[in-house]
Amino acid sequence: MKRVFEGLGRLFGGGRGGLDGRVRWFGKLPAHADYVAAPDPAPFAHEFSDWLIQGFAKHQAAAGGGEYRPLGCSVGLLRVPRSATTVGFVLSDFGGDARGRRFPFALFFGLPTAQLPGPTAANFECFAPALRDLHGMLGAARSALARPDAGAWHAGTIEPAAPADPAALARRWAAMPWLDWRDAVLGAAAPTDSATWLAAIHAWGSRIAAHEQSDFPFNLSFPLAARWDWGIQAQGWLAWLARRIRLDRRAASIIVNFAPDSAQPLGTRLHVIARPIVPDDFLLLGPAADRLKYMDALPLTAADATPPDSPVSIPPDFAAFVTAGPELDGATRSRSG
Repeated sequence: MKRVFEGLGRLFGGGRGGLDGRVRWFGKLPAHADYVAAPDPAPFAHEFSDWLIQGFAKHQAAAGGGEYRPLGCSVGLLRVPRSATTVGFVLSDFGGDARGRRFPFALFFGLPTAQLPGPTAANFECFAPALRDLHGMLGAARSALARPDAGAWHAGTIEPAAPADPAALARRWAAMPWLDWRDAVLGAAAPTDSATWLAAIHAWGSRIAAHEQSDFPFNLSFPLAARWDWGIQAQGWLAWLARRIRLDRRAASIIVNFAPDSAQPLGTRLHVIARPIVPDDFLLLGPAADRLKYMDALPLTAADATPPDSPVSIPPDFAAFVTAGPELDGATRSRSG
């Protein structure tokens, strides 16, 4: 098994009370009669697994006794408050245990929350590769943990990439034509008038910005197009949000949920949660995400939009779209907006 990432402590202050960089696991697999978990889990691992257990109970309850709907796959950075740790995770539904009891399976690692503000577009670049590698390890984990000596499996350790160069990010975003991205995100729901939809997005952003001084615990949901890399789009949305909210002063959880099929109406989404997580947030990982009324989602349909009062410029690419609007600086932002 390859070493996924190592040396995280050098960047985020390892050592006593810090981070060992080890990839852990928790959940259910068809080869086992009950839960499987990494040996000697850290306190943050207990907190994360408790959230999974309580949240999955919410997921089952949301089905209301009907047919079970699979979770698909999700990745994210989850702030677990009691241990002051940020958990990087990938979660998938392999069907449950050998007795037919459903439960997902997760690979995850931890790092000190205090040393990862935001996340911002730049520092999210440090962990998107780690999340991609965790996603790529799911199949290997399932095979390795099917062995009798599964408890001795060494999944590897982690090391983040370097923070993103702003110019490199801009080039990646510029490679995504905005109209193509819009059509990929909205599909049949796309408004015929792009200016109308842009006006609705600008108005939504202004409402978010109005809460900057109050440290409002926002819960935001953004669309991602399957055609382009999810990490690049997530960084773009974080750049867009950073022009309205001081992300560097917050500690938000990030969840990217990949829709498993057409039964999940929201499609692939980026969720940004700037408050302590609760078990209900687990529903963001599955088809019941659209039932969470506390999530403030970017308007997606023509019904959500009204024609703009003044001309709106159509951005040529995703870079122009996410960098539009006034840029926040160190000064306190006015509530007007």
